Amino acid sequence: MRARKAFIQNHPKKFEIAKKILEARKNKKCITFSSTIKQAESFGSGYVLHSKKSEKQNKETLEAFNNATSGVLHSSKAVNQGVDVPGLSVGIILSVDSSKITKQQRKGRICRFEEGKEAELFTVVLRNTQEYN
Repeated sequence: MRARKAFIQNHPKKFEIAKKILEARKNKKCITFSSTIKQAESFGSGYVLHSKKSEKQNKETLEAFNNATSGVLHSSKAVNQGVDVPGLSVGIILSVDSSKITKQQRKGRICRFEEGKEAELFTVVLRNTQEYN
């Protein structure tokens, strides 16, 4: 069961789709929500925030991202709650979480009111899997 879940969460198609979404939104501030640190780091570009970095490193990463006018912040669970990331307008969920609280927190990172802002939230799932259901 774990192997199947890991396969679904790390399927290459998910990254391919996420990269296409990000490519089409280069001038926006985006965030990806991954299931693991390895997955968050696998994008190869952008800012990465996760629990294996020191608090100081994450603070510096977040500060640099917040000061940028556009870019991508990749995270596993480190940004789900208690972190303010202003200016986000695009979110990509690569790992579905059954927790209603986590879903709300992720939406909340993107759907904060800012004058003139349009928010987009994508959930990338594989068809014919439990994740899709």
